[in-house]
Amino acid sequence: MTFLPASCMLFADETCSKPYTLWTEEDVDYILNRSPWSQVMTLSAIVRDVTAGTGGDRAGRNPRTIIDAPRGYGISKSSGVSGEKELYYKYTVRLFSALPVRQAYVRMLQIANHYSELPPSRRLALDARTAPALTLDVSRDIIVSIEFDSNDRQMALEVDRQLRVAQSEQLKQQVYLISEHFNRLELKDYIRPDPDGTGAKFIFPRTIDGEPIVGKDDRELAFEFYVPGVGHKVYVIWKVQELECYGSRWF
Repeated sequence: MTFLPASCMLFADETCSKPYTLWTEEDVDYILNRSPWSQVMTLSAIVRDVTAGTGGDRAGRNPRTIIDAPRGYGISKSSGVSGEKELYYKYTVRLFSALPVRQAYVRMLQIANHYSELPPSRRLALDARTAPALTLDVSRDIIVSIEFDSNDRQMALEVDRQLRVAQSEQLKQQVYLISEHFNRLELKDYIRPDPDGTGAKFIFPRTIDGEPIVGKDDRELAFEFYVPGVGHKVYVIWKVQELECYGSRWF
């Protein structure tokens, strides 16, 4: 088993030791982007000018570029080794069914609206707006959400389009939740990206024939997704033992 760095574990303990309504922006960022519930996979590709030095512009043509095939995981967003532009394709995959993740989204909205300064009537209105996220019944489902970010505008538009037109039946051959006991679990349902910014959502069964897909002694849970139309394979792993908050395990 691998462990989080001590500083991350301390931050997690501090965040989970207080009500989510007291979380700071840093706490929210940690839960949504750096915590055990949120896994990031980054692909990278180099854009090269293949007409450089050949008089492309002088011949009345714009320099032509090619994009190398995406490579590697965890690549930085810096330039290429020879000053070429490096494109990044970042997928953030979260266990949306985990209560701390949904609380982080709610707290993010509270902070953006200066919740503590609102009059009581507006607080109640915001509470009513966010209540469904906090009370979502996930007793029978594990929900995985995904967000995409890239400095390649065309790719960003295409991934967004693919996620918005995808249908559950189409995706059943392209996305899986992988447990130690049941191997690849088939998709139960799919929810396209919402305007609320919480990403596309993939819904999987929490139990099979009454048996939990994640046992109490399981070490890992994985998610595999072949993104339609773009050739990207997303694969992330959650360490089950690290999904602890408020003294309970959340996924």
